[in-house]
Amino acid sequence: MTASDDFWQWFTAHERQFKDRTDPGREALTDELLEHLHQVSDQLWFEMGVLRDGTGHLIITAEGNAEAFPDVVALVDAAPRLEGWEITAFKPPRGFGFVLNRSGIAVDPKQARFAALEDPDDPGFFGLEVAFPHYDAGREDDFLDAAYTMLEVGIGELALAAQVHHLQVGALPADPESEGYLPLERLPDLLPGRVTH
Repeated sequence: MTASDDFWQWFTAHERQFKDRTDPGREALTDELLEHLHQVSDQLWFEMGVLRDGTGHLIITAEGNAEAFPDVVALVDAAPRLEGWEITAFKPPRGFGFVLNRSGIAVDPKQARFAALEDPDDPGFFGLEVAFPHYDAGREDDFLDAAYTMLEVGIGELALAAQVHHLQVGALPADPESEGYLPLERLPDLLPGRVTH
């Protein structure tokens, strides 16, 4: 039996508890789920939720680590059909209708803008500069972390890792449109291709 088989056998035995929000052992069980997932690969993580209709949703993710993408795909492909569960590879695109607080920085995607970056020596290159109205150059790493998280939610884990080859951050110019900066809602339409796993 493979590590993937062991994982799904364990998950199948506990899936009803995961769907029971009143189960007092549910939180400890999610810790155990991560332990079993890391027996498959220590590069794998998960998100899980239960919808109002009682349907469970389990997302297997590599947190953007492209080297672990094959492990994500292999594990999800090995998943059994479980009634009342949707099991998905990679964090899906959710659009930009949210506000997040990351690394102590409040980020509203509706206030940020992006500009596409090109490399004349590499026609397949697609980079982004994400510009914030409250950018602080002294906290560049924090803004970069916030931009990465915002894009991963907005366009999805797979698209960000496979289609955006470079990411940088900066201050929003006084007249963003005249300098080529666009609203983030336009980004999915400008990505250089559709990616499916």
